[in-house]
Amino acid sequence: MVAADFNRSKESVEEFMARKLEEGLDIEEISALVDQLAEDGWLDQAARPEGAEETAADTYSVAAISEGDREKAYDLMRWHLRKRNAAREAMAEKQAMADLQIAQVKKWLEKETKALTQKVTWHEGNITWAMKTVFEDDDKLSFPEGTVKCSKNRATIWWDEEAALAYALKQPNVDELAPRKLAKQPLKDTLTKAGNAYTVSETGEIVPFVAMIDPEELYSITIE
Repeated sequence: MVAADFNRSKESVEEFMARKLEEGLDIEEISALVDQLAEDGWLDQAARPEGAEETAADTYSVAAISEGDREKAYDLMRWHLRKRNAAREAMAEKQAMADLQIAQVKKWLEKETKALTQKVTWHEGNITWAMKTVFEDDDKLSFPEGTVKCSKNRATIWWDEEAALAYALKQPNVDELAPRKLAKQPLKDTLTKAGNAYTVSETGEIVPFVAMIDPEELYSITIE
């Protein structure tokens, strides 16, 4: 009704609101009218510069419509920025709605699959234990229902980077070991692995800043 009344009146927004004030509407009612017109897109239409279009046609451009008139081009640029900002706000609203729905779906999914997840964990635990005990000499077992693989976990290298950098800065080839920061591989190349420790290749001195760390689990079980 509001949009239709505004459209029939052929008034500017200011004239339309002034008339409504004269008809006895209070400020809150006028504010509600403005919100309604904005929601329906009429405020934007009223502020649309002559020649402005929402089109992807190659023939449309601010430069062509303004014909070099900076004032007209300025108004067109403002209009495009308003439309762009409105579209971005609408996108943000849609994203917020989507995020809420996604969160609700995730919560529902977590609730619905909690018991199933526990069931999967229990069955895989039994399969893993059997592979580590009864079938400890097998790397792979194939069944009609699936495949179980066993692979040995590798040890990882532990570094105390602060101590290693302090060591590197004292070496004659510091530019190679720490050109801008610690260069682990060139430094490691000067060391020799001795069990889980490392020693300086030239002297045999054990260094305290790097070591091999054995995996917590010797083997990994993969169930497919």
